[in-house]
Amino acid sequence: RPCLGEVIMIEDYIEKDIIRKVKLVEFLFELKELNVSEAAERLGVTFNTIKADFQKLVIRLEEDIDYYKMTSSHLLIFFKPNIRRYDLIKQIYQDSNFLRVCSRYIMGENDYLTLVDEEFLSVTKVFKIKKDVENYFSEALSPLTEIPENSHELQQRFLILSIWMRCDYLDTQIDAEIMTKSEKYADKILHILANRLNKTQYTFFKLAIYLSLSRQKSDPVFFPEETMAMLRNGIIFNMFREIFIEHDEELSDEEIAYLTIIYRTLPYNSPNYFMLEIDYHYVRNRLITKFKEID
Repeated sequence: RPCLGEVIMIEDYIEKDIIRKVKLVEFLFELKELNVSEAAERLGVTFNTIKADFQKLVIRLEEDIDYYKMTSSHLLIFFKPNIRRYDLIKQIYQDSNFLRVCSRYIMGENDYLTLVDEEFLSVTKVFKIKKDVENYFSEALSPLTEIPENSHELQQRFLILSIWMRCDYLDTQIDAEIMTKSEKYADKILHILANRLNKTQYTFFKLAIYLSLSRQKSDPVFFPEETMAMLRNGIIFNMFREIFIEHDEELSDEEIAYLTIIYRTLPYNSPNYFMLEIDYHYVRNRLITKFKEID
């Protein structure tokens, strides 16, 4: 069990070699050239491990690479100009048995024999992965309040997003019609708010909308009334509500509050300073009005 306030990170559970390769891709994507010794020191592994990881990455990402070279001391790589870092990282995550088993658990597939047969893993390997997955779920969903059900669905959705952003296996169960609507709403919201998200941020927002539309009836979110009272007075909340009403989408205030919170976790990449200034003054004045002690 984590201590109070301790953040549960999915990276603590994903296979160490997968996380290491993800970090190596991030370094190479930004820097193009790496000193092997410095990379080994930063990632806490040996010189030879970095070289072995690089060789595996080159094979795994072959179609996305224009040129690469490995010398006795340096790694050099040029990815194709149209490729994005998120696309490269997701390919690495696809090799994670832990993430695939997490996805299966979310979809209700946690039978030993199914995992052994369909994931081509030994019984011993499956047993260890299942234990890791169950520990992660237990920690990620541990009660945040005295009334566990009050925060459970919100935690559940963040857990799903943590896995879905890395592993495409959950795509096998999506409702295509709902996903199309989610993309439409994401595009409209970002257009109205003049916000330009990168692919990672856009995907996160789109999937969050999908979870809201697909789970609102079976697994609705819950927020304390004082939280709802504050959110209902917000400009983002009311703009979201108008968009969904305009499209005859029956979304509860709690679901709109959930999407408001999701949106506020994303960067604000406005094309002009004027929009940023308006948003800043709005948030500032609202906080001072609501919480006199801030003033």
